[in-house]
Amino acid sequence: MTKIKYSFFIFFLFIVIYGYNNPLFCYVKQIDIKGNKMISRIEIIQTSNIQNKLLFFYNEKQYINNIKENLFINSVSLKKISYSKIQLDIQERIFIFNVNSNKFKGLLDKDGIFFKSNYERLKNDLPILNTELKSEFRKALMIDKLFRESELYQFFNLSELIIDEIIGIQIYTNLGQTILLGESDIKKKIRQLKFIMQDSLANEKKPIFIDLRENGKAIVNYNL
Repeated sequence: MTKIKYSFFIFFLFIVIYGYNNPLFCYVKQIDIKGNKMISRIEIIQTSNIQNKLLFFYNEKQYINNIKENLFINSVSLKKISYSKIQLDIQERIFIFNVNSNKFKGLLDKDGIFFKSNYERLKNDLPILNTELKSEFRKALMIDKLFRESELYQFFNLSELIIDEIIGIQIYTNLGQTILLGESDIKKKIRQLKFIMQDSLANEKKPIFIDLRENGKAIVNYNL
C-alpha cells in the first residue's frame, strides 16, 4: 500500500513538473517592452490583451493587430523569450503637422499618412498645417525636411504653415515672424532664408518679416 502511495506521489509530481514546463500549460507572465516613448507600458499591455494568456492559444498576428490599433504605433514585433516571457519592440509613429483647415482636421505623419484624429496630447506640440488641398501635404513635408537639413530650426520653430493657391507658402514662427516663400524655387529660397537668419544673428538683429516670393530678391523688416 505504501509502495502504491509512493508511486502515485511520484507520478503526481511528474505531472506537476511536466505541466509547469510544458507550453500548453504556461501563461504569459512577463512582458518586456522596448521603443515606447509617448505610449505608456500599461497602455500597450492593456491594448495587446496578451498578459496571462495561455501560450498554447498564442496568436501573434492578433496581438500585434491589437497593439497597432493605437494611433501612435507605426509597427510592432513580438518575440518569445521563454514559456512565460515575451518581448515587444515598438516603433512609434512620428507626427509632423497638426492639420487644421476648413477641409481637413487631423494629424500628418512623416510618411505623408493623414489621420482624421486630433489627439489632445499632440495637438499643442505640433505646428499647424493649413491647406485646402490634400496634394499639398507632400509639399509641407518637403518644407519641413528642407528646414531640418538646412538647420533652420536652430533659429526658430514652426508655429503655422499655410499653403495657399494664390499667395503660396506662408510661414509663421514661434517667435512671431512671418516668412513668405511663394510657389517656385523653394530649395533656393530656403538657402537664402538661412543666410538671412545667420546674418541677422551675427549682427544681433531680429527679422520679423521676410518676403522671398520674388526670385533673387528679399524684403526683410527687422524688429529694431
